[in-house]
Amino acid sequence: MPSPSPAHRFAPGSLSQPSGEGPTSPYSRETGDSAGNAAAAHRTFAEAIAEQNAGNIAGALVLYRRAIELNPYHGEAHNNLAILLNAQGQELASVACLRRAVALAPPSAVLYANLGHFLRRMGRYDEAAAAFAQALELAPELPEVLYRYGLLLDEIGQSERAIGVFDRAIAASPDNVEMLWTRACTQLRAGDYERGLAGYEIRFRRKETALGQFTMPMWAGEPVMHRTILVHTEQGFGDTIQLIRLLPMLAARGARVWFSCPSELMRLMAGFPGIDRLLIHGAQMPGHVDYHVPLLSLPYWLGLRLESVPAAVPYLAPPRGVSGPPVPRPPGTRLAVGIAWAGNPKQANDANRSMSLEHFFALSDLPGVALYSLQKGARAGDLAALGFDTFVHDLGPGLSDFADTTAVMMQLDLIVSVCSAPAHLAGALGRPTFVPLTFKPHWLWMREREDTPWYPTLRLFRQEKRGDWAGVMSRVRAAIEVMCRERS
Repeated sequence: MPSPSPAHRFAPGSLSQPSGEGPTSPYSRETGDSAGNAAAAHRTFAEAIAEQNAGNIAGALVLYRRAIELNPYHGEAHNNLAILLNAQGQELASVACLRRAVALAPPSAVLYANLGHFLRRMGRYDEAAAAFAQALELAPELPEVLYRYGLLLDEIGQSERAIGVFDRAIAASPDNVEMLWTRACTQLRAGDYERGLAGYEIRFRRKETALGQFTMPMWAGEPVMHRTILVHTEQGFGDTIQLIRLLPMLAARGARVWFSCPSELMRLMAGFPGIDRLLIHGAQMPGHVDYHVPLLSLPYWLGLRLESVPAAVPYLAPPRGVSGPPVPRPPGTRLAVGIAWAGNPKQANDANRSMSLEHFFALSDLPGVALYSLQKGARAGDLAALGFDTFVHDLGPGLSDFADTTAVMMQLDLIVSVCSAPAHLAGALGRPTFVPLTFKPHWLWMREREDTPWYPTLRLFRQEKRGDWAGVMSRVRAAIEVMCRERS
């Protein structure tokens, strides 16, 4: 038998391991199953883990199912089978597998917690809460159970309660990076910038947001008078547009600010206040640099608080001589509305924050409203694929970078964009903007409120229940109708 190892693991992506106890495992029951079947189930379970670790998922699925046939009370096999099914997108099957496990196997906080975790991700919040109640009754201080319960509380809008639960989980597992990261994002979503920004610095220990190597030290709030500091972008275009407003604050401390950004932002950032030298990502440093700092760390080291967000707009404008593609206005147009329905598909939460273009069909028959696509990237093809190019002027092909987009936005009366770069850019330009938001939004947008201190001209339209973009767009349509009546 394999050597003893932890018998319980939590979803996603982790396995229960064979306990080494063979047929006397607590997952065997002396009912109709023979001791021989229990031993065979244990061996088959160990083989399934070996196949999964070797990357043979199909083989592992077969063996987990075989282990369960041999011993229907084998909770570990149910657990691992459910994790694999869920990873393959078979959510209903994974939930059914865990429901069967909690009905047959000995009581297990792990099984209930994974059941609650999968139900939460499906938006079945009441059922998830019931599963977590069972898990917490069995293991009230197990950090993994607390953490997943906190995720549920945060998702349904109970951020303060979630933070308290995360605190308990972290007290028992103080070096868990994901727990620390999640708590920080929840604190920021609750408006607690003091603790949230401090905790947000843990991101560099995450694989997804780790930094590359730099030859100069990272700035940590030291005096920067007459020092050269390289500020560099690290995440999406939207985050960059949101936080470049802090560069003049750093320059006001006497720093020589060098700013490194992707090529798509170079023309837009030329001449931006506070920047002493503008560099493209990957360029060789043209001289000595004392410090570097990621742009998303500036709010922390500058001591930003919710009430001190520099909210003056516009802080961006189209560069001189940039006009962008023409924006034709058909006769009778009262509102020229730019639309963007999807963000970068590589962003971790893109499946939730982006929507199908079909939901924008709700705006296609508004009298006096002309629609213009600002969409870039792979999802720009949705226009032709769905035939929506019949109703929408596609400006995307003429937008070579964000400088072109700013010029176009200045010719539009309203922008409707999901939580992606166009929404940030429109806010930085001070343009009227409607932002449809997913049920659990990025921390920037906080909870409940329809406005944001970051962008005074933005109006937020939140999902009232998970996945309900139709309801959001119905309210967006009604608000546009009001704007049309006011203009008439």
